[in-house]
Amino acid sequence: MPQRVFGQSGGAGAVADNSVWASVAIGPSTASAGSFRNEGQLFGADLSVWLTRNKLALGIRTASASRVFDPGDVYDFAALVGIHPRTEPGGDVVAGLGVGSSRGHDTGGGNLRTTPVIAAGAQVTFNYRFVGIGLDAFGGFGHDRCYYGAGLALAFGRFR
Repeated sequence: MPQRVFGQSGGAGAVADNSVWASVAIGPSTASAGSFRNEGQLFGADLSVWLTRNKLALGIRTASASRVFDPGDVYDFAALVGIHPRTEPGGDVVAGLGVGSSRGHDTGGGNLRTTPVIAAGAQVTFNYRFVGIGLDAFGGFGHDRCYYGAGLALAFGRFR
């Protein structure tokens, strides 16, 4: 009897390319939201969790752009769906778009109204076993606000 041969392309018995990791990134950012206008460089932070299966990437994240010692910030909570291109072991690339809920504070310390945003996120991570380092980018785009940033990311998890 002939033996059945299954490749990596998807039949029964194929091995899925799964990974999951959490990361924190910090770096420069910029923002404009309501009466909160960017007057110089802001501090950006992004805390995210990515789950990949083959070429699909799912992510949840919270990102912020804020002043360091003065009032004024904008932040969001978002869910992302995107791509995970085939990469070599030791590296991962993800990029996604989704929806989020954004809040913040103006430069007077007052609350900005909560508004929906289109959220974007991307990450390039070089990893070894359970730890990785990489570059991260985020953005939030809504009716009355826009913010984005990039930074150095530290990641922990189960990489391919």
